[in-house]
Amino acid sequence: MKKTLLICSHYPLPEKVGGNIRSMNFVRFFNNLGAVDVAYSYVLPGAEVCKGAFTGEYPLKRKYVSRGLIDRAARWMEIRNRPFPIPQYDDASEKSL
Repeated sequence: MKKTLLICSHYPLPEKVGGNIRSMNFVRFFNNLGAVDVAYSYVLPGAEVCKGAFTGEYPLKRKYVSRGLIDRAARWMEIRNRPFPIPQYDDASEKSL
């Protein structure tokens, strides 16, 4: 069975804005091919996490990111051997991904 992981900045339900509508269209398409999991950083105000829309749900916690030049260079070295955007999440979130 194929599995798809959708990584979003915010939980894609309810479908009231364009980004959520597009994300859920992807989910409906990939549900025809197999299971779909979602990983998200936050839930928008007024939205509720809907159990049952996805096979698995993974809330992610982002690391604090400084915008200084030295910090950017350090982040560049950190992501060289891992797919972007993985290094921007804390250790527990990285393990779940």
